[in-house]
Amino acid sequence: MKRGIALLLCLALCVVAPSALANTVTLTEHASTFDVTVDLPEDGSVTVENYNGVPYTFIAFDDPEKPMLYISIAPTEEYDGSHISTLTQEELEMLFLTVSADMDAPSYSLAQTAAGYDYMMIEDESETDSAILVMIEDGFFIQLSVWDVQYSVLTETDMQTATALLDSMVIIRFE
Repeated sequence: MKRGIALLLCLALCVVAPSALANTVTLTEHASTFDVTVDLPEDGSVTVENYNGVPYTFIAFDDPEKPMLYISIAPTEEYDGSHISTLTQEELEMLFLTVSADMDAPSYSLAQTAAGYDYMMIEDESETDSAILVMIEDGFFIQLSVWDVQYSVLTETDMQTATALLDSMVIIRFE
């Protein structure tokens, strides 16, 4: 009986512990028709810099082994009313070519976050490895870029860090 209770308590702690370590941060504050929030890991920190009116949210970690991330959210008339899932194959190819223009050996795949948002994952398989995860939402281009601080090849763990952050993303719409 005691073992059963101890096991049940242990399982409950395993479920609750990850949410206790995350801190929800708002990446945009009424800058569009929606706000974007993500769950920032305990060892993460956020700084925001504006370039030509576009906020770039940089996310760094205390652990030097973790990658650098930045998120930008910018309006786009070209994809107004579109989402990644509504683009034709030709439009997907054009988006890929545009976003990956500075990459040496890019490839892409389509994926979906835990909350059901579709995105394009563009990875560069070169010596200057990086990745860009792109979402299109209500006429806005949401881009999460990931790279290693030493500009070395991204590891599977680096990509898991980036996709976990994207998986925690919530878009809060205004009416």
